[in-house]
Amino acid sequence: MQVKKGDTSREPERDVDLQLALRDTVVRLAKPVSTSEVRKALPRPYQRPASEITRQLDELVRTRRLFTLKLGKSLKYCAREPEALLRDAVLSALADGPLSRDDLTKHVKRVAPGYEKGLAVAFTSLLTRGEVREHPKVGTQKKIRYGLLPPDPAPYLAKLTKDLRALQKKLSAHGVTATAIHATLGHALGLDPPHLASPPRNPSLAAVAIPAAIATSAASENRAVEDEAILLAALTALAAREPPGALLSLRTLRALQTLPKQRFDEAVLRLSESGRVVLHHHDFPASLTEAEREELVLDTHGVHYLGIAPRRIH
Repeated sequence: MQVKKGDTSREPERDVDLQLALRDTVVRLAKPVSTSEVRKALPRPYQRPASEITRQLDELVRTRRLFTLKLGKSLKYCAREPEALLRDAVLSALADGPLSRDDLTKHVKRVAPGYEKGLAVAFTSLLTRGEVREHPKVGTQKKIRYGLLPPDPAPYLAKLTKDLRALQKKLSAHGVTATAIHATLGHALGLDPPHLASPPRNPSLAAVAIPAAIATSAASENRAVEDEAILLAALTALAAREPPGALLSLRTLRALQTLPKQRFDEAVLRLSESGRVVLHHHDFPASLTEAEREELVLDTHGVHYLGIAPRRIH
């Protein structure tokens, strides 16, 4: 049927057709595009004046069938919400470990061409929300890197660790134990484990000889205290890398220290009994392999524990 000049009865239908063509074109171009770029790529039957194209694109944005990405003074249209797309791209890139900003930009260019120009704003938002953490430069690392978790403190403590080992070697000849140095350092940093007595003013007194009659008992007690201190130090380090209040894996904690399995398990259970930590049991340990159960902590009642968290002191 021939449409008479001035007949507006089919305008809504023409608008719908044009909007479908516009959205298909933006999807096909697979990158943020300007009005002129969309118009140029439109099939010939849908060619319209730039003002009409812009009006229909804005309508698609209003109804969230398209999105915009502001780059300086220019506005680009895109098929996916830019912040969500960039968030997914950044988080997936960092899933395998920390990267520099340059490497992140290269990744975004590869998986979402054109969107990298909006990375600065999206990245600032991720940092502000704590979804991405900055890793300061350390050692031979020349660029700041970014990761999903807080930085591992070990590389930053490399020189200090070396100095402490030298100090330990020097003082050991004078009867100062490694535990005494650890306790003093923790006390100086305000990291005394809760419910543990403060270290003596002269921690080297821990190395003074004691009567042989009580040596065995005292040694056992000292070892238990040392084991608990080692475990609490590892727990503090692990908790610092996770959100506050998070349940921590006993398997991961076990890997952070060097206590044999039996001593580790006994220390965990003692800390639980004294109220210094909270344990979380496994609901169905029978579903695990023997090797997997070995990584859990088993109490005298046959309960298997897989998680641990420091108890908050109010």
